[in-house]
Amino acid sequence: MLSSDLATLFTGRTFEIRVYPFSFAEYVKYFEYTDFYAAFDKYVTEGGMAGSYVYKDREAKYDYIVEVFNTLIVRDIRRK
Repeated sequence: MLSSDLATLFTGRTFEIRVYPFSFAEYVKYFEYTDFYAAFDKYVTEGGMAGSYVYKDREAKYDYIVEVFNTLIVRDIRRK
């Protein structure tokens, strides 16, 4: 969601799109896993953030996850 200052500038021109991480069931279905133990290990390691699946390289994937964490937790929640 846009910060309140920026949202004020675009009054009437904003549209909120809620994006949630995959649940474990959605993760298994999306990647068509049949080995639930391997799927769970991967899910716990990589999480359910859909944007991370764009990256094939493990380091790039983890960089994305860290950036999401820093944006959501450190910047948005900690400030309030």
